[in-house]
Amino acid sequence: MKMIRSLLLWWLAASVLLVSAAHAQGTASSASPPPFKAEELDALLAPIALYPDSLLAQILMASTYPLEVVQAARWSKANQSSMATPRSRRSKAKAGMSASSRWSPSPTSWK
Repeated sequence: MKMIRSLLLWWLAASVLLVSAAHAQGTASSASPPPFKAEELDALLAPIALYPDSLLAQILMASTYPLEVVQAARWSKANQSSMATPRSRRSKAKAGMSASSRWSPSPTSWK
């Protein structure tokens, strides 16, 4: 789990550096200093390492496909009647879990 966190942290740091370097090449001369030092990047990205990997995976997926998250929430709300007729004990448990936990896909609910 620590390995995944460290890989994610380094991947994010490298992405920020690459994007900032590409932007700097187009707008400034080559003698300008890099926009962020390694210590500054570590300070910016260190809090991400505190979250569980499963939560980070869900957040990154949701941030990549926000429209699909909203569509899935709307579909589940519109099709509650089909989810209310379970065919087995397993689906009864799933229906009970989804009915008891309401989640709003709006960004205001994330605060």
